[in-house]
Amino acid sequence: MADHGVNLYGNAIVVSSKFAAERPEALKGFLHALVRGLKETVKDPGHAVESVLKRNEGAKKEIELERLRIAIRDNILTEEVRNNGYGASTSGASAPPSISSASPTSSSPSRRRPISSIRRFCLRRANAARTDAG
Repeated sequence: MADHGVNLYGNAIVVSSKFAAERPEALKGFLHALVRGLKETVKDPGHAVESVLKRNEGAKKEIELERLRIAIRDNILTEEVRNNGYGASTSGASAPPSISSASPTSSSPSRRRPISSIRRFCLRRANAARTDAG
């Protein structure tokens, strides 16, 4: 879509203001688990595919592994992710800060954002929802 002038997130999590206001810790926990699972999938695609095979009798290991490798190459480890980390937004759009903006190929602590940045985002959303409601 970007080739046609439409810049979209590769992946996005949509949450209602009400849920963010009422359950900020649940939101933070979900986002943390999502990023962790994504990183583990990229690190060990074979293990991720084993999980799929347990739940889908008709799936074939070789095919699912190739599909996942294509998805990782084309949709997950994009140039933007390599440069900015998982969950980072460089478009100026309103997006939550990433749980960890470390490069997926580097674990340099100096490039990580603390998990508390997600909490701050959730609390800002919760306060905004309360202001809108009151």
